[in-house]
Amino acid sequence: MKGMSDMPMTNSAMLHDRLHATPRRVKTHIQEKTMKLITALFATLMLTLSVAHAADAPNKQQNKMAQCNKDAEGKKGDERKQFMSECLKNKKKTQQEKMASCNKEAEGKKGDERKKFMSECLKKDA
Repeated sequence: MKGMSDMPMTNSAMLHDRLHATPRRVKTHIQEKTMKLITALFATLMLTLSVAHAADAPNKQQNKMAQCNKDAEGKKGDERKQFMSECLKNKKKTQQEKMASCNKEAEGKKGDERKKFMSECLKKDA
């Protein structure tokens, strides 16, 4: 008895094989396109999220840096470095430290101008 694989294929058998093989190729092609589309969408989503995350509002430390820079206006060199260092440490000054700092800044001011400056300076750190 001969096996089926030993028999030559007829035209109708070859046509039948082709018709049934084609959908498999088309199905694979559609699956590949779908997978590529999903991958591209995922990559786009990740890129969008990373850009959105980078553009978030400034955090607490950035706000603190901006405020310290604003307060350090007019100071130069070592005085500015020391001021920025103290400002960014984020620790509350004691009343004596506040008074000493404000007195140093108030040099050259007299009378009501000095009183007003000292009052605002001492409130600022409270």
